[in-house]
Amino acid sequence: MRASRRLVGYQSTQRRCHLGHFSAFGAGPRSHDAAVRADSSAFIVNSRSGGGLGRRLLVALRERVGTDRVADLTDTDLATWARRWADRAEALIACGGDGTVAALLEAVHQAGASTPVGVIPLGTGNDLGRIALMPLDGHIESAWGALNRATPRALDRWILRGPAGVRAWFNYCSWGVDARIAERFHRIRNHHGWWCRSRAANLLAYAGAGLQESGDPIALHASGHGLPAIPTWMRSLVVLNIPSYAGGRQLGARVSCDDGYCDVFALGAGVALGLALSGRRQPHRLGRHRHVEVRLRRPAFLQLDGEPMLAATGAYTISQAGQVLLLAGAARLPG
Repeated sequence: MRASRRLVGYQSTQRRCHLGHFSAFGAGPRSHDAAVRADSSAFIVNSRSGGGLGRRLLVALRERVGTDRVADLTDTDLATWARRWADRAEALIACGGDGTVAALLEAVHQAGASTPVGVIPLGTGNDLGRIALMPLDGHIESAWGALNRATPRALDRWILRGPAGVRAWFNYCSWGVDARIAERFHRIRNHHGWWCRSRAANLLAYAGAGLQESGDPIALHASGHGLPAIPTWMRSLVVLNIPSYAGGRQLGARVSCDDGYCDVFALGAGVALGLALSGRRQPHRLGRHRHVEVRLRRPAFLQLDGEPMLAATGAYTISQAGQVLLLAGAARLPG
């Protein structure tokens, strides 16, 4: 099968994706990196994403490729849909935010398939869409051209094991202030959906949620081979797989998404957090690791790929668990 040959090629080659001006996965396509055809793909659309963009894109895609190949996530079982289309389509395209993309990547993995997953970004952060070099306007014409030029790239899959079970993630995993801000934003959006109907409104709501954050310390201990002591001023522990965080912020140079390592950062709160996210202050890097252990002495907010939740007291472990394929544009590495 075509998709299986792609995965074999990528798993045998460790290529790093670096984010320089959101430029590229690796140094560009190779001979086995055949581009997919968008009109031979299947699409899952989160019609609630991007204000009205999701609903309009759903209609436009059905007009272009037919209703059978385009499903609305709000009334579709994703696991069943992924199993149905994994061997029938050249690629499966997630149209939504990072949570939608991550859910589809995991559904394809659980289906035992190696079909590449593409992105039409419609969310607030869109970090996977950014590293995949996909247009952020949510329009079908720009997305179509980008998808037809995209090729499959390897993306590490990570597992978080903890008191609530096992969860896969692909972007980043974090505890503390940033996760509390994300949880507050989700509450604002759920309770005032009539207002959060555009990306601009969502960004304003996110900023408002951040202003309410007091920056209380988190009762957390982290360990790993070579992991230094956690600074006492830390208010967020961020474990990165990709070089785009919280809507395009770069916490450090040369963060790779296909080398089996995660990059760990400590962030402060208030002004210190703002300076780190704006690039005016270098975030405190705690190294690159294959395995990280975290122990919470009391419950704290956690976010996986931008989706917040309350994490219970106890021990958590992070480890790499295979790779998936993400469609991404090719660009020259910054030199």
